[in-house]
Amino acid sequence: MSDLSGLSDGYDDYYQARLWESLPAMYQAMDIIGEDTPGPLQELLNRIGAQVAVARRGIDGLWADQSIETCADWVIPYLGDLVAAQPVTGLDPRGQRLDVANTIHWRRRKGTLATANAVASDITGWYTHVSEAFRRLARTRHDLDPPPRTGEGGLADLRSVPVALLTPGPFDETFHHADLRRGPAAGPPGIQALVVYCWRLLSLQVIGADPVRVAGRPDEYVFDPTGRETPLFLPPPRPAARVTRPWQVPGPLTAAVDRMMTEAGVPAAYQISAVSGPVSGSTVRPEAGRFRLTAPPGEPVTVSYYRGSGGPIGAGTGTLAAGTRLLASGERLVAGGAGLDGALAAARGGDTVTVADSRTYAAVADVACAAGPAPAAPLTVRARPGERPLVRLTPHDQPGERTQWVFHGGAGARLVLDGLFVSGGDIVLRGPFEHVRITGCTLDPGTRAGGAADQRPDAAARRRRRHGPAGTIREPDLTVGTSVDGRPLLPVRVWIEPGPAAPGRAPGPPDVVRCLEIDRSVLGPVRTRAGGLAERVVVTDSILQGFPTSAGPAWAAADIFDPVLLYDQLSPGRAEPARPRAQQGPLSAFIWRTAGGEIPPAARRRLLTGQEPPASARQALADALNTVAGRDIYRPGRWAGVQLSTQTRALLARDERDERDGRGGRERELLNRLLLEDAYPLALAPAALAIAEATVRLNRATVLGRVHASRLHATDSILHGFTVAEDTEDGCFRYSAALSGSRLPPRFNAVWLSGGAALFTSTAFGHPGYGQLLDTADRAIAAVQPGAAGRGLLSGSSAGAQLGAFPAQAVPAKERALRVKYNEYLPFGLVPTIVHVT
Repeated sequence: MSDLSGLSDGYDDYYQARLWESLPAMYQAMDIIGEDTPGPLQELLNRIGAQVAVARRGIDGLWADQSIETCADWVIPYLGDLVAAQPVTGLDPRGQRLDVANTIHWRRRKGTLATANAVASDITGWYTHVSEAFRRLARTRHDLDPPPRTGEGGLADLRSVPVALLTPGPFDETFHHADLRRGPAAGPPGIQALVVYCWRLLSLQVIGADPVRVAGRPDEYVFDPTGRETPLFLPPPRPAARVTRPWQVPGPLTAAVDRMMTEAGVPAAYQISAVSGPVSGSTVRPEAGRFRLTAPPGEPVTVSYYRGSGGPIGAGTGTLAAGTRLLASGERLVAGGAGLDGALAAARGGDTVTVADSRTYAAVADVACAAGPAPAAPLTVRARPGERPLVRLTPHDQPGERTQWVFHGGAGARLVLDGLFVSGGDIVLRGPFEHVRITGCTLDPGTRAGGAADQRPDAAARRRRRHGPAGTIREPDLTVGTSVDGRPLLPVRVWIEPGPAAPGRAPGPPDVVRCLEIDRSVLGPVRTRAGGLAERVVVTDSILQGFPTSAGPAWAAADIFDPVLLYDQLSPGRAEPARPRAQQGPLSAFIWRTAGGEIPPAARRRLLTGQEPPASARQALADALNTVAGRDIYRPGRWAGVQLSTQTRALLARDERDERDGRGGRERELLNRLLLEDAYPLALAPAALAIAEATVRLNRATVLGRVHASRLHATDSILHGFTVAEDTEDGCFRYSAALSGSRLPPRFNAVWLSGGAALFTSTAFGHPGYGQLLDTADRAIAAVQPGAAGRGLLSGSSAGAQLGAFPAQAVPAKERALRVKYNEYLPFGLVPTIVHVT
């Protein structure tokens, strides 16, 4: 029967009250112990009432199981037997339910184009458009044909720009010669082809956001509030709407489609508004997400548009997180692009700060999250469901420093960040927290310059000077992109660090984040520093990304992620209870002998305080590491016990060949940097996830970058970066994929990935296909664990879906189910050809 136990039906309270009220008043009076404390007789009746509620739910479940719309998932095949519906292995419950519900309807109309389109959309869950290819075949005209005309059904109009841009595609208006080839190479035009065009990306709406002005062009803007050039999308069509026009699909908006919508009188897929109303007179380039105002209104403008996404994760998905209160007592509402800093400064544990629009907020305040009068209630900073507010932090005015949004913890502190979009700075969790939850958020993971995976400059660029004028700190050469208003698109890092030590207070247990939960979010790196600790980190249905943000093998201040830890690991005589992470060994001793003298006394005092030091101390460590940049530092004994990444091993082998050939170490500086990143990953490696002493659990997660954890549990996840689990006896790596050469816990149905193969449509945040697996992703598999034959990225999860953050795509399973159903409902001789438009 249907599982109705999780519903708030009130049956427990109802039957408990009915049983208690049916008891004679004399026995009620004899059973009273206290005002709020039930006596033994009432407690017994309450337990009986709970069982009566279970029986009532069972009866309701039996009634619900009579209908395909309300039945439990396990009942679907049994109802399918009643209508002789052919079951499909691997189809998700939603597709199975629609298959059974529409079986009679489809059979009555089998063989028609409308049925073929309905089957495709219901089985796959994607927006589809089905066309019969033979209707687009060119042929010799005869006298019985109607007179030729331009447009659809006639000759191609060579003067029509939209017709040319729509060729080829799902709404092609031109005619083609038949493609008579066999096999997968055959194109859509063919006598037997039934072409099924599929739009797999979601189209999500953004309402009332602040555009970003393009530097040097006063009247030109981009729609994206972070200053990226992101393509606009068309709105999703209404349910059950018949797709007949190019603007009725949730795909990328092009200039040709925009022009066609204007000519047809259809409202535009975007809107530019001011306080006085909609702004007229603008030139829009939807492919780049840009617009230029030909008649500026003289007041700030806002934009509403649609954006593409691979799944319902990140800010602005329009869903309310489970357990989130829709209305909260003492809620502080913020709107209009201002006032967020004041609301945050006044917030305390148990309060809720809600941003009620999608405007951009530049000013924030540090937040005190210590437990208030109600310890169970967290401090919540959230966006109203359906809104996508952006917290775009102002760049720091000091060289080498990042703007920080600090959340101060305390005993029993709880924090919830829900639906926020943060860019331009870092988020710091300072002090102890009982629970921190980041749900439905986008913490800008940054964008690489040019989209390269790991940019390293050429030899000439490596010889640049590493220092500026005396007394200054050189800004690192960045490998990140730049927004249209000139800001570097650096990733937002989540830092876990201890709180400041109270003067005169005896040392106590270290500050720990008991649980950091990340759900349905897109994040940049998550790291610990300065002795910060986390007990558990749980990542579910999310994307985490990390990449080098500075160019070249030379170390800069920004490359030292945890200077306190690095100094502890390198400096001698520090192995004591107060500094438990001191790492004494031949490697640390060698680096200290070679470079320790380069650290000035003032920087040493800063590093000994145990708190995050200024950029000058980090630069001093970077200068010390640069003294060993060109030396031959690798000796097998020094790196004993260090897990070297695949890239490091390949470069090390190349360096050894150069030495044998007498050419010297041409890439010695880069090799030494990679070696040091592998030896000190928490302090130096540009990782996506680097957590000290934590148990990391990844469930349906995509990690673009390195992972370093004490203990690792991964299920249905993709770790597209070098991964090291310190404790390989604890944890499990099941139904997941990791880069070759990684050190993992016990594996079950796992696959290894090759380093240079392409996996995703895009790894550049802001691209609609960000994190979406390619149809050819399985070609990147280098090896499969014995006993896991047939497992892959596209259908290798524990549920038969694809790995990573978008399991609902399940491309092979859905296409296999569609072909099975088409065998029943298509006319004989037609061959379905599935084309992925997005």
